[in-house]
Amino acid sequence: MAIGVTFAVNSGRITDKVQLGGTLAKGISCGFFSPEYCLSELRRHRQRGSADMTAQRPPRFQLPAAEDELWRQVVIRLLEQRDVSVASADDCLRLLEEMAFHAKLCGALLTRASVINTASRLATQKQYTGPGDKAKQWLDNLQQWELLVPARSAESNLEFGLPGLEEYFCALHMAHRWIEEDEPYVAWITSRTRSDKVGDNNLQFQCPVCKGCLRPFSHYFWHSEWHELILLVAGMMKDATPTSCQTAGRVR
Repeated sequence: MAIGVTFAVNSGRITDKVQLGGTLAKGISCGFFSPEYCLSELRRHRQRGSADMTAQRPPRFQLPAAEDELWRQVVIRLLEQRDVSVASADDCLRLLEEMAFHAKLCGALLTRASVINTASRLATQKQYTGPGDKAKQWLDNLQQWELLVPARSAESNLEFGLPGLEEYFCALHMAHRWIEEDEPYVAWITSRTRSDKVGDNNLQFQCPVCKGCLRPFSHYFWHSEWHELILLVAGMMKDATPTSCQTAGRVR
């Protein structure tokens, strides 16, 4: 374990994220590290890099040092331009999180039917009267706000209005499920199983949208194309231990 800790503390910059992810992935496979410990190390690694960037930034040029904070500001600005507050958009943003998780982890296209079905399920869980009408309203809102737009490949499908929003909302969904101690998600994230086969997981964790079985979360540490998402998730988590986390607002 000392090797992983020393690497995380001494590297200090986000530019080392691929090497760090690979080091932690090896630690998981050998049984030295748990996935939640790795997320904690990634978060500390990213925060240290953000602090260095903040210290070096000229005082007249202010941008969020962390990528998740930058995207949060983008979403807030998009809503403000349409005279919408984050609080009033909470249900729609929750829907967007679930759809982003589905699109990113399952590699699936967003169809209008899948968005409406997911929205109806969420509206039913919140005990809204007329969940079907509420679902259509949420979808209309997301399209009016241009957070979801017709897909370039086929207008019958949808895609996120800006590149990067899908990854941001996917990470936000995973972080919120962890912070709110959603048991299936916590078990999935903390599982030490590693497999390259979809569904080859004793937990059989399912995507809430399509019910497809997902690979164990530890699998993604081994693939550099997922490291940006893992860094976003780590940065959004307040603490590596769910029971010590406090519930946060939807857009953090």
